Amino acid sequence: MSDPGVTLSSADSLEDWETGWGNALSLNTDEYQEGSASIELTDGGNEVQFMLNLDPVDTGLSRDEAVLEFWYWVEDVSALGDGEGRVELTSSGGPDSDQYEWRMIDLIPNLNDGWNLVSLNLANAGVAGEPDLSAINFFRLFNFSPDPVSVRIDDLRLRQQPEPEARLMPVSLGSHDVPIAEYDVRDFGAHPDDGVDDTHALQSAMNAAHANGGGTVFAPAGQFDIHGTLDVPAAVTLRGDWAGPDEGGIGEGTVLAAYAGRGQVDGTAFLTTRSGSTIRDLSIWYPEQDDPTNVVAYPWTIQNADGRNDNGYYGPNLTNLTFVNSYRGVNVAVAARHFVRNVHGTFLDEGMAFDGIYDIGQVQHVHMGPRYWAEWPGGPASEDVAAHLRANAVGITAYKYDWFYFSTLSFDSYAAALRTARSEHGLANGQVWDLTITNGAVGLDLVEASPIGVVVTDATIHTPGGIGVHASSGLSDPQTISLAQTTFEAPQGQPVLLEGDGSVVVTESEFVSWDEHAVTAMAGTVQLTGNAFTAASPAVLLSNEVSSAAILGNEFATDVDAVTDETGDTADVQIDTGTWAPADLPSIPDLTDAAPPADRYPDPGSDTVVLVTDHGARGNGAHDDTAAFQAALQDAGSAGGGTVYAPAGRYRITQPLQVPDGVELRGSWEGPHHYGNAPRGTVLVAYAGEGQSSPALLDLADGAGVRGLSVFYPFQDHADPIDYPVTISARGDGSWVVDVTLPNSRQGIEVTGHDVVVDYASGMGLDTFITHSGTGGYVANVLNSVGDWQDGEREYNSPPSDWWMQTPPSQATGLRMDGATAVTLVNNFSFGMADGLVLAGTSSDLLVLGHGVDNSERAIVATGSGSGLVLVNSELVAIDLSDDPGDKRYLDVSEDFTGSLQLHQTLAWAARGGSNLHGSGEVTVSQWISSEGAFDVTGGSLHLSASYLHDDAPQVRLGPDVAQALVIANVGNAQAFEVSGDDGDPHCVAWNVRKDHGEPGTGSLPQDGCSPGAPIDPEPIDPEPIDPEPIDPEPIDPEPADRDGDASGADRPGAGPTQAGLPATREGDSSPGALADSGASIALAMLVATLLVSGGLIVRRRVGER
Repeated sequence: MSDPGVTLSSADSLEDWETGWGNALSLNTDEYQEGSASIELTDGGNEVQFMLNLDPVDTGLSRDEAVLEFWYWVEDVSALGDGEGRVELTSSGGPDSDQYEWRMIDLIPNLNDGWNLVSLNLANAGVAGEPDLSAINFFRLFNFSPDPVSVRIDDLRLRQQPEPEARLMPVSLGSHDVPIAEYDVRDFGAHPDDGVDDTHALQSAMNAAHANGGGTVFAPAGQFDIHGTLDVPAAVTLRGDWAGPDEGGIGEGTVLAAYAGRGQVDGTAFLTTRSGSTIRDLSIWYPEQDDPTNVVAYPWTIQNADGRNDNGYYGPNLTNLTFVNSYRGVNVAVAARHFVRNVHGTFLDEGMAFDGIYDIGQVQHVHMGPRYWAEWPGGPASEDVAAHLRANAVGITAYKYDWFYFSTLSFDSYAAALRTARSEHGLANGQVWDLTITNGAVGLDLVEASPIGVVVTDATIHTPGGIGVHASSGLSDPQTISLAQTTFEAPQGQPVLLEGDGSVVVTESEFVSWDEHAVTAMAGTVQLTGNAFTAASPAVLLSNEVSSAAILGNEFATDVDAVTDETGDTADVQIDTGTWAPADLPSIPDLTDAAPPADRYPDPGSDTVVLVTDHGARGNGAHDDTAAFQAALQDAGSAGGGTVYAPAGRYRITQPLQVPDGVELRGSWEGPHHYGNAPRGTVLVAYAGEGQSSPALLDLADGAGVRGLSVFYPFQDHADPIDYPVTISARGDGSWVVDVTLPNSRQGIEVTGHDVVVDYASGMGLDTFITHSGTGGYVANVLNSVGDWQDGEREYNSPPSDWWMQTPPSQATGLRMDGATAVTLVNNFSFGMADGLVLAGTSSDLLVLGHGVDNSERAIVATGSGSGLVLVNSELVAIDLSDDPGDKRYLDVSEDFTGSLQLHQTLAWAARGGSNLHGSGEVTVSQWISSEGAFDVTGGSLHLSASYLHDDAPQVRLGPDVAQALVIANVGNAQAFEVSGDDGDPHCVAWNVRKDHGEPGTGSLPQDGCSPGAPIDPEPIDPEPIDPEPIDPEPIDPEPADRDGDASGADRPGAGPTQAGLPATREGDSSPGALADSGASIALAMLVATLLVSGGLIVRRRVGER
């Protein structure tokens, strides 16, 4: 290090060291961190003690600047117990007097198995007597543990702590935000490209940031050799200089070269994260992993600390990262609120694994494949990397995972791209959109899933010779995989294979190529509606174990054997191989450009940085810092814009603040954060506005923003809420709110401007968290929850920890869109609110993508006249614990609703009251999967299709004033799918089936109201003889183009899964040979029979016909 300080002991000999309680110390010359050895205590019984006797040492340091630092190795941290013991540094020649002291109970939660760099600030130490830093002569570490444990100590020193200095950091590759940091690793002795082990320097810098209450440590461009492991403390960001692979960033910028853990797959992770840790803008490379034909195991590259003690529970935040050649990438377990975004990597065994995950994790813009290693300077051949991945590697595994939010993911050449499976903690449910799988062996591998299932929308799944979606035998009823807007390409393979008793639903999708069948169901239930099967081959096989199927409105390229039905009489199967579909049935909109950009940081457009501390802010919670903040904001505004930075601290704010044009008010957080995190980073403690309705605490002008801080109201009362004005007013056009936590606002954020960006706002409003009446822009990654105020490190006015169950805030609303237009809502979540999402007034043209609501009174409320209200990939929960079904609803469409609302791909559970649909508007629901509750419809129109409602019949109840109900191709419970109040025309209730095997002939049949609104073809089809030879489709390129038009994969030898021994067609069905003998009279008779059964015209359209 540049300032090594004063070495108390190098621990290279046993001289001056002793222990006690009958134990013995030894010198370990094989395992050490500095010098040539470490001091070891092996199996020391239940007492650990290291004592160092010294001649008096004049450290030359003051208490405010001094840090005691040493390396501490622990074989098993759990064996240290609850931490009875201390670390002591004295000038009395012995323990317990004239000493600085730190409790082991505070130290142990921050330790990992293996080596740890311990940094203890004397300013934060307890004091006994009058220790003299000019005469230090004794050190002791002792701990009483419940179990024997082996420990080592190395390199004990006192050093000077560099002062934090928030400043603009130099970056060579550009940045999507203004790079500000308090610490630079070069100030701690790390220098890139010098070949020296920088483990100590980087860890010291991060420990310093943690001791300062949180902040950012910057590592500039270049290679930093790390021979040990690193621990990113709570509320600390490790940030480098980075550009994305598509921006020329491979091999450039900040690189951490990882050497530890070779051959130790279960060893300590290269980077361990704590609550609120952030790692961003760097690449991680294993120099000794150099041959894809001889891959060496390593531990996880990034892993959170044990979440069960809360020290690693929240997070981590991982943004703008390249994993060059990690064996295992990211492991997050027993945690909540991780945020993974803009991550690229070649992962040789497993990319990411999530287990024991609770509300709510986000994984976005993640891309895995061979290119990142192959294109690295000196990297191996791409085809060698791809071959290894396709044979061995899994992209992402979701075990116990509540509500996974996966979006904009791509996987190239993986054995399994995305897998769900059971762990000791449970199973996963969630939603995926914008998914691309190329050259995969298996695309989606559903070993098991939660009972409510998984939905996938807007996907391309290319698995030559493999399986696109594998719903294994473990996918049991009622577990469901539901896909929409998906393109399947599986030359010599199998696009969809269902082996279990669960369900597969596919709508609005295209099956391009396959081997024997595009969809093979060996058991369970299949729902296929509105799909195109473009290869001239048999499309669907239903084996004799299939319990039910609804197949309707699909296009087939062949007129023969489109569906091979081998089910028995006990199955409930409804099949129409024509292209029946009502002309006006809305479909999912194009989601191509729906995702917010991967670079999520709006930019003030200026590198000017103004510090609130330079204007007199103290951040001690007592001094009024309002004037200092406003002066700093005015200075930045007068300079034409810039960033006003507030380092970690509690800032007392007694008057509203105005953020001028082009200015960002920014705190210490470089990512999302839970308010219960300790330390809390930058907090504005709000004393302004009690009992008032205006003005806002923070007022954002045009092009102004707020980021990386929390706002806390110390006088707010959860039992009797106090009125305050809105906390943040985004009235300015192009303003933004990013990474802001509001644990107990009365009204959180009000958006009235145009093109406003809200990206990861966390917390709650005791009245409303977000109100939006603006135009354009997006609201993304909102985590609206009682937990920020209730859980974790608590404030003195925090509600009880069970508040969310005993006294839900029945007056609160999560997000209220009231007169908003053309806004995109992406991956938002509300917990514990009365109303999760309210669509009100004239709000129109809203795309709500990946929305979740939990423990609500009413998950979605629609009122007013808004049109174009579209929800895709929703998860809705309204927990009803009463003895009788209560008023809790998934959907509450009010009596004054006159607009149009669509919900596609929805998972819903726990609300036995189901959904209420009133008013005269139009509601379209497709691919709705719910465990409880029915649809109660009293007015307007309902279109319900391709859904699975587990609850008892009737699943739909129609009132006499319903204008029209179209209920088709749905699945009910084990006994039936039923609609009450159906009087026929104008209603259409048809092609619905029960879930399980049952009595023959109990499936529903088409009724009088089921004729299509208009023919699919512009000209009606005359009943001419059927051509005995089906029309061949257009040739299919076995190497499909990617989104840029380049070749994205090649066929591999080997056939896909086959169903040996199954006949080609069901006995009695038409075969190619039988159709060859058909004539005009037979064709006409078949058409007439079809019309009699269906009550409407059913037509086939061949590929190429219009």
